Amino acid sequence: LRLRSYLNLTLEILEYLFSFHKVFPSAFLPDLHKKKKFLGPVYVAEKLYPVVSKNPKLKIPQKRIQDQYSVRCIPQILGSLFDELDQITEVLESELNSLSDNPVFLGESQGFAEGGNFYASQVSFSADRMQNLIAVYATWMERFLNYLFNPTENGEFPLMLSPNPGKDAGLSELGLLATHITADIRRESMPA
Repeated sequence: LRLRSYLNLTLEILEYLFSFHKVFPSAFLPDLHKKKKFLGPVYVAEKLYPVVSKNPKLKIPQKRIQDQYSVRCIPQILGSLFDELDQITEVLESELNSLSDNPVFLGESQGFAEGGNFYASQVSFSADRMQNLIAVYATWMERFLNYLFNPTENGEFPLMLSPNPGKDAGLSELGLLATHITADIRRESMPA
């Protein structure tokens, strides 16, 4: 599935970003994520921790001691998407490698059997799960853009990533577009 390559590209972009932008590294400790027993968050933490640990944000008394959710929950959010994608892929591969004819010849001793192997509920459920996966991914991306656009949250980049905040809009249109597209994705991902 192409979505896996997008998720991996997201990790590459985050590796680059975190090579110069400081975040609190403890949220990315692989050992922390191994306590939950899910493979995806461990995979994401193992990719990002080496980068964030080389350029850590330090805890300062009377200041924020953890990053906002869209940053500190990256292993949980993106990791759950990798896990979900693996499970969806397994269902789809099982269906593609299954017999869905009706009737089915079971051999000389049993002859033909009429059943409902064509009934693909697992594929339908997986499609619903894929819609939810895409909605979660879009929501996280929109929230992460908001983090990058807000100097109060990121502590480093100017408002809307503008070289002249107040005079230039920077990337504010990108933020508005992301919010609009995310709202559409979330609305369309819900059953009618």
